[in-house]
Amino acid sequence: MVFGQWPLASLGSDLTKQPKQMCVIGGGPIGLELAQAFACLGTKVTVLLRDKDAAGGVLPKEDPDAATAIYNSLKADGVEFAFGLKFEKVEEDRTVHCTRGGDAVIFPCDVLLVATGRKPNVAGMGLEEAGVEFDARTGVTVDDYLRTSNPDIYAVGDCCTPFQFTYVARVDSTPSRRWRHDCAHAGMSRARWRE
Repeated sequence: MVFGQWPLASLGSDLTKQPKQMCVIGGGPIGLELAQAFACLGTKVTVLLRDKDAAGGVLPKEDPDAATAIYNSLKADGVEFAFGLKFEKVEEDRTVHCTRGGDAVIFPCDVLLVATGRKPNVAGMGLEEAGVEFDARTGVTVDDYLRTSNPDIYAVGDCCTPFQFTYVARVDSTPSRRWRHDCAHAGMSRARWRE
């Protein structure tokens, strides 16, 4: 995949040497985990955030005391943070251009990790016509058996769960559709068949 003329790498497979500088956009668990890992390996890592301070931008969905402890630990490991940014553009010279308080700020990096979360892509799928309830922000509405509001349609993965991780989607999709259907009719919930 190319962003301008800048190839975007999958950190799991495309990165063949350690970057000297890395920028991470996003203060959630995945971005911060990778920021810490690369910092501990010697990469200069800067986490770029729109929020004005750590209280709003670092692990915003987690317990504030835990988020503060993790923020302090990351700083002790050498991770730098830049707050209050408005993202403008990413250039081919591998720089992230932002503004902060009206002033231009440029962050050079060898690798840019965009870890800003996921949103379900459910628009334009004809869900309304199929009688499937959904919300553009949170995705398809399912019950404990992964059934949608249309009893003949099931949904799994990122489109219907707040836990947008590969392993969650895999657990949800493991049983066959027929087996899940049979469990639903037998009264077995998602929590039970996951055991």
